[in-house]
Amino acid sequence: MFNPTSPMPKKNFARAGVLFVAGAIILTGGTIPLTYANAAAASAHGSAKTANTRSTALASPIANNLSLNLVNWTKEAESPLKLRKSANNAASVLASIPENTALQVTESAGSWAKVVYKKQTGWVPAGSLRDISARKVNWSKETERSTPLRKAPDNSANTQYTIAAGQPVTVVASYVRWAKIKHQSSTGWVPAGWLRDRSAETSKPKPSPLPQPEAPKTETLPSDVLKTWGQPDLRDEFTHVDQSGKPAVDPSIWNVRGRDTLGLLPDKTVVAKDQVSVDQSGIAHLKADWLDKPVSAKTAPFERVMETGYMDMRSLREGDANYAQRYGRWEIRAKVPTKTGTSNGVLAAFWLRNENSGEIDIMESWGSSPTPPSYQKVGTSTTTVHTQTSGKNNQKQFWVLERELGITEHVANKFHTWALEYTPDRFAMYYDGKLAFETTPKESPDIWGPSFQSPLHVRLNLHMGMSEKYFGLPDPTKKQQTQNSDFQVDYVRVWDMKK
Repeated sequence: MFNPTSPMPKKNFARAGVLFVAGAIILTGGTIPLTYANAAAASAHGSAKTANTRSTALASPIANNLSLNLVNWTKEAESPLKLRKSANNAASVLASIPENTALQVTESAGSWAKVVYKKQTGWVPAGSLRDISARKVNWSKETERSTPLRKAPDNSANTQYTIAAGQPVTVVASYVRWAKIKHQSSTGWVPAGWLRDRSAETSKPKPSPLPQPEAPKTETLPSDVLKTWGQPDLRDEFTHVDQSGKPAVDPSIWNVRGRDTLGLLPDKTVVAKDQVSVDQSGIAHLKADWLDKPVSAKTAPFERVMETGYMDMRSLREGDANYAQRYGRWEIRAKVPTKTGTSNGVLAAFWLRNENSGEIDIMESWGSSPTPPSYQKVGTSTTTVHTQTSGKNNQKQFWVLERELGITEHVANKFHTWALEYTPDRFAMYYDGKLAFETTPKESPDIWGPSFQSPLHVRLNLHMGMSEKYFGLPDPTKKQQTQNSDFQVDYVRVWDMKK
């Protein structure tokens, strides 16, 4: 790729009304250094009048009178950056850009790059940008709905044009929740969740019909959600297939964890990647199974007797999928494995964490310990907010959703939906589309306090034996008390609250 900071070969050009000499363009009103971009732009002018008209744009002043190079690159921030009004460290700051953010670079000037971030245009040090770490693929898809083709993987990036629904496209790269596609003669970025397998393809053999999931997928969003939030910014229906055509977790959205990235968690399990899978019906499974041989550990508990699944949207190493937001709406449709009598030690969870140690457990469902404490609500799901989970200063609030709604049916009997709406002035939980509770900064100030000042990322996991007191401990000599531990997830949808 061309480096904007490298020396440029000098050229001589001559056009009517404009004099090009080595290294410069002579225009009415001043001289600016010559680059490939402005030379090409000026050489395309067919008359003196056109040249004089374009000269205004070419000679627009920027900080330090740096040479301007028009480009169209997609980069990402190598570290947190300040978006400045001009190409100068003393210029006013327009916004703070998080690390790993994808950016559309429109111009370069010396050691500075002009970028678009959240519909704001400003300057950042070019040396703090790197090539985007998109995963190269080659998939045939079609648009599920009309979608803008953008120049960068960001909702604020410039739109080339809008692609109609049902158009065939080729996906050439994936990046977080975006897909880089070829459509006709154009290449650009669209939300990956707005693409589907081509319905017109007949060359691939179709799989044998399989039983439908216990409850069908909900493809159409409720009208009240659409009206308030629009389409999700991230939408995973678990319809992704790998290069061999098999259902799989989408690695541009999720990180499926193993012991290599998480180590040993404080429960009776070893985290294993093969405990997470996707079936032909588009259901993700996080399963816990008994180990043939227990694993010894140096930290409590000192013996691990099961293996389990864990997935998240946070960056722990280079190349990880990474998505987080401070406010918005998070929704899951799932079936929890916490049936009475067979879920000793089980804790299924859909939760959020951030850099300030704040934790929001959107949904936790506890299993049935043989001797549960009197206040444990077996057969229900709970929403809990922690200001921190390590230390003695944790401030906690929790709500038992079924109790709030007067529901007596056991939570593990079927699929349910849980949705959290968290904004600067409201924290509200919905269970199967019904408002279970809501609170405000006045009523619950800790939820908007110091622990919740940074973006939240999603985690999905199935704990086994976190606590003998709360959940019980799976016992290899009584396996019937802990069996069929399969946390089934139909979809995860996330809406970002745009400021």
